[in-house]
Amino acid sequence: MKLGSLKVRMIVGTAISVAFALVLAGIALRYMFVESVERGARSDLSATMARLVALVDLDVTGAVPRLSGRLPDPRYDTPQSGLYWQVKDLDTQRTIRSRSLCDRVLDADPRLEGQRLRTIKRPAGQSLLALSLNANFKTNQKDKRYQIIVAQDRSILDDSIKDFARSMVIALFVLGSALVIIAVLQVHFGLLPLKKLRQDVESIRKGTASSVESSYPAEVVPLVVEVNE
Repeated sequence: MKLGSLKVRMIVGTAISVAFALVLAGIALRYMFVESVERGARSDLSATMARLVALVDLDVTGAVPRLSGRLPDPRYDTPQSGLYWQVKDLDTQRTIRSRSLCDRVLDADPRLEGQRLRTIKRPAGQSLLALSLNANFKTNQKDKRYQIIVAQDRSILDDSIKDFARSMVIALFVLGSALVIIAVLQVHFGLLPLKKLRQDVESIRKGTASSVESSYPAEVVPLVVEVNE
């Protein structure tokens, strides 16, 4: 096929359009997936935060915070599991934390009020998605101010996003290839009337026919009429 042919132009134009559309679709799908994953992670962290707040022992008389129970997820008791929690007394700066943290400490700005979701760095270089809350507890003895943090290893989310992106690229490539093949077939069959018209005109030129007698699509009929006249 020549580069100046109508067929090549239509196929190349279709391929470029399909590629552009699939790139935009891929960007949109990845953005929505990331939003969904992070929203799900925040929902899980919020649920853990609620359970942790309910477990804070307000009757403790010492300077160190204490929980009245344990979280049901065993990963909080497994060292370096990727799920962590920490409760810090903002007045005494004493903390308690999950066994999964070992001797590490989660850092968050104590001046931030309300629930805050952000990515923080652990001393070991691990990236964590952390939800922090500065909570004021009313007691009969003394009001207590605690900073509560629950965190999840960010790599868990990043791995899910990478796996999705890899599968999405493969799926979009297969879809794009199928669309281009369909476009090639459409162009081929769509241009068949023009090929037939060329053959009929050639028959007139050779004297084997006096006019174009074949039926053609409505878009080609005016050209057929002009040729016959």
